[in-house]
Amino acid sequence: MDLSVNKNRPLGFFYTDPNSAGQPSGASGYGGGIFFGRDPAASAKMLYSPDWSTKLYIRTPTGKDSMSPWHEFYSTANTVIDRNGNLKLINSNELSDYPVGAPIPWPQATAPSGFLVCNGQTFNKTTYPILAKAYPTGILPDLRGEFIRGVDYGRGIDANRTVLSAQGDAIRNITGEFAAVTTNVANRSGAFYHVANAQKFATHYDGSTPNVVGFDASRVVPTANENRPRNIAFLYIVRAA
Repeated sequence: MDLSVNKNRPLGFFYTDPNSAGQPSGASGYGGGIFFGRDPAASAKMLYSPDWSTKLYIRTPTGKDSMSPWHEFYSTANTVIDRNGNLKLINSNELSDYPVGAPIPWPQATAPSGFLVCNGQTFNKTTYPILAKAYPTGILPDLRGEFIRGVDYGRGIDANRTVLSAQGDAIRNITGEFAAVTTNVANRSGAFYHVANAQKFATHYDGSTPNVVGFDASRVVPTANENRPRNIAFLYIVRAA
């Protein structure tokens, strides 16, 4: 028996064995189902369930000789209700109402099926029309090595920003002071520090020894080759459809 083609089939029950074809992916072999419909001479829909399984599938004719893909029914056998009342599949293909296009911090190195990495990639707006509503340019933001910041929108902390606008790094100003010429730089402050005694001046010399003063921000704040807050790295992904 071949369940992948539309034929004149008598309405009623049928069974399959390992020689049959056209069963749902991962559900081949022994099983059974029902041909049903209004006119078996024109078409017949199919319900199918593999042996030793609670899974149930349906397909319908799409033409004279063709059938639609199999569609699995969701039931209490393959779903759970989480503590928030959301329906979840008991596998990695989870039903989700998470907004398409909203960045998600993902704790693995690759994105799961149905999601795209926020790495500046271009996506097909025809294939992902809902995602295109969030990103009309068809380009995802590149969030690798970036932090997300809430847009200001009139609060006055980070003014003149728009959604998806990028911002370069910056630090607060570091200041300090010291005396210009003295034998004692003990009154230095902030990031300034004493390096060494300098050459004596040839003119207007009063007998004191000038000092060389250095500047080192690490004396005041933690330093690195970039400006950053404390953080934990995640992979930013978006639901594509």
